Amino acid sequence: MRPFGVRRPPSNPTLGTGLQIAAQHLPAIFIYALITATVGLVLRSVERRAGFVGQIVAGLFGAAWAVVTFLVVPVMVVEGQGPFAAIQRSAALLKQTSGEQLIPNPGWRSLTPSPSGRGLG
Repeated sequence: MRPFGVRRPPSNPTLGTGLQIAAQHLPAIFIYALITATVGLVLRSVERRAGFVGQIVAGLFGAAWAVVTFLVVPVMVVEGQGPFAAIQRSAALLKQTSGEQLIPNPGWRSLTPSPSGRGLG
């Protein structure tokens, strides 16, 4: 198994190599952990103070935060960005990949049955 971002053929990357690379970015990872903890505390506060509606709002924002920040640590390690830039880059990557998957594919319609039941597409 090769740590993400290590592309030095003839070397054979190991878990130790991956941990060394992560250790080089430990200050940025720590700051990101503080940001994420702060967001979590704010969402928990909203959840407690606003009752049922707060639970829904906090749940939606919490899920959105988790999705948007999914690639933050890999972006910090591979691209060498700080936590704030990595959050923006992670969101941009999400938007780019989701946009590619959400664009309607004309070929897909030909594979789905029509509502009338008369064949495909």
